[in-house]
Amino acid sequence: MAGFGTIFGMNYLKNPSNLIKILHYSRISVKFFAKFLLTIAITAIPLIVFMNPLWQRIQADTIGKAMISWGCQNIAFFLATFIIICIIPIIA
Repeated sequence: MAGFGTIFGMNYLKNPSNLIKILHYSRISVKFFAKFLLTIAITAIPLIVFMNPLWQRIQADTIGKAMISWGCQNIAFFLATFIIICIIPIIA
């Protein structure tokens, strides 16, 4: 799913030069550190939502729980990579 997120992110990216914006900042600058923290914070949102351990509290049989867990993990990794490639360059 991370591969699909990367492919879709690249397809919907309007300005590919935004991907290298972070390389223009010096490594010890506040902008570089802020962009790094923003990237981590925003991409952690789908991981926190979809990989929440409370999904195990849903009353379902073993197959149902496995499908819920598998689906949520796939969605989380797809959205995380999609956000890193497509959304973060627009925001920062």
